[in-house]
Amino acid sequence: MSFLRPALRTSVPSAIHPRTTTTTTQARRTFARMSMIGRLAAPPEVVTTPNGREVVRYALGSTYGPSENRQVSWFRVASFDDGAKRQVLLGLPKGTQMYVEAEARMRVFDDQDGKKNARLDLVQRYFEALSRPRPKPEEQGHEEGAAAQEDSNTEAGGA
Repeated sequence: MSFLRPALRTSVPSAIHPRTTTTTTQARRTFARMSMIGRLAAPPEVVTTPNGREVVRYALGSTYGPSENRQVSWFRVASFDDGAKRQVLLGLPKGTQMYVEAEARMRVFDDQDGKKNARLDLVQRYFEALSRPRPKPEEQGHEEGAAAQEDSNTEAGGA
């Protein structure tokens, strides 16, 4: 019966037999991907790399922990998008809540003092602006006061 085992293995469908492999001529590329929701620390800015390529960089803060002891993790993100996506990203103000998917890579380097440091590099693959920043109460009051003052000036000038 042992002479039948090789013949039976070849006739088993790949969905049933987990050891079935496929081969390609391309090497597998491994990477880590992160998904996060957070708020922009500042408006995104364009930075030119040493090789002359323009990159949009921004920092995203994500809060965690109980409400009485809330903490923030900060992530630096780079975007290589062009065209309309880039313009939308550059138009987002500080405090915008965003959903970001990015490739993540740990980079180890020596700083100026010779100490080893590690940094998480994130390259954005997808983003979505979830909500604009909430106006502060004093800004709302100031805007309403300015609008009311304009109305009173218009009425006084028109009479």
